[in-house]
Amino acid sequence: MNNISRRTMLAGAAGLLTAPHVARAQAVKPRLTVISQWSAGSDGAAITALGKKFEEKGGTWQHSPVPGFTTEMMNKLRAQIMAGDPPACSQLKGPEIAAWSKIAATVDLDALVAAAGYEKVVAPDLARLHKPGGKWISLPLQIYSTNMLFLSKRAMDKAKADKIPVTWTEFNALAEKMKAAGVAYPIANGGTRPDDGQKFEAALAGISPAAYRTAIMNLDGNALKGPEVKAAFAQVRRI
Repeated sequence: MNNISRRTMLAGAAGLLTAPHVARAQAVKPRLTVISQWSAGSDGAAITALGKKFEEKGGTWQHSPVPGFTTEMMNKLRAQIMAGDPPACSQLKGPEIAAWSKIAATVDLDALVAAAGYEKVVAPDLARLHKPGGKWISLPLQIYSTNMLFLSKRAMDKAKADKIPVTWTEFNALAEKMKAAGVAYPIANGGTRPDDGQKFEAALAGISPAAYRTAIMNLDGNALKGPEVKAAFAQVRRI
């Protein structure tokens, strides 16, 4: 689940967009600075499309992608805030929203959310992450879990398969079936550190959600050495 958290600079930008009757504002294009991890492929195309929407409204979109681990983007975000030049929007996920809202000022989005009836279609648990202080300060753009599986219909048809796997055993069987049908790579592999890390987390969560919570979320030493973690590494190696 990825998000764009709008900061104080956006308030001025939005004000210019919604107040064309102000003569001086007509001569100044609102500028929106954005920092995210979306840099290439479909992610890059998505953030570019969002920028085009903003520019169609008369604004200037300035995106600074920081590919790689989340920590690398966080380091740049922290540096910009400390330098007094925070971006208007930043891509934050889950608990990061609450943590960063205590560091830099955010914009109250309650009125926009209410006008759009947005909260009615957002799951309560997800909504709470985006309004840590009781007010909406962030909006979800991508709503999916890192262990969500996206299947290619073309590859499924080629393998003459129609059942979606719900366990790693079923997934492995489907992957072998795809390979036998001529699908060279049954699963996409970016080969990057974040990609490998997500595959490990997905493997462990699929093997044992309880072990995932204990080992990864609580960093329990015994759980980290447990059989479920070893099985997750074996599954990642097989992938």
